Amino acid sequence: MPLSTAAALDQHLREATVNPYRQVPRAVFLAATSDDPALYRGHAGWARLPAQEVGAEELAKQGTPIEEDSRFELFSCTKLCGSIAALQLVEQGKVDLHGEARQYVPEIADLKVLKGFGDDGEPVFEQQDRSVTVQQLLTHTSGSVRFSLRPSCSSSSAHACSRASQSLQVHLQHLARAGTAAREAPRARRGSLRQGRDSGASLPAPPPL
Repeated sequence: MPLSTAAALDQHLREATVNPYRQVPRAVFLAATSDDPALYRGHAGWARLPAQEVGAEELAKQGTPIEEDSRFELFSCTKLCGSIAALQLVEQGKVDLHGEARQYVPEIADLKVLKGFGDDGEPVFEQQDRSVTVQQLLTHTSGSVRFSLRPSCSSSSAHACSRASQSLQVHLQHLARAGTAAREAPRARRGSLRQGRDSGASLPAPPPL
């Protein structure tokens, strides 16, 4: 079926979400152009589903239908949308790419840095020594990590993070040396990828993570 009309798109979304436990649980679809910021707006499915699979009748009672402005988990799918939106704002002069992110999200200023774990196994935090920038958020270099802090966290978690951090630092140092070597090499030896590969020059491999 060609999706050339709003009615066809609406029907497609309804069919895709008819069985939220086996197909797509929810969908919010927006289409826009530079001339028409609301070319199409449609949604279908459920913002919240019962924990256990239920039939259509019970789903209508217990489920929460999706709305255009509903909030739901998209996980890493938000990275592309968020990055494009942020860069558009940078182009429009509304956001400073190198500015402090707390200008736009004040709560970021209240975030603490994980220093480690105390003898009691509880996490120890300290104040930020420099502000996170918009560019760091976009390039995943702000220092934020996917790490769940629970009361059951032990100091072994901190040791694991420390080992990972040290290993990453070694790799970064290796990359820095590689970049320096490339800049200092004679121009003739780095004229192309093939010339560099055939020159016989090599760098020691970084240690495994």
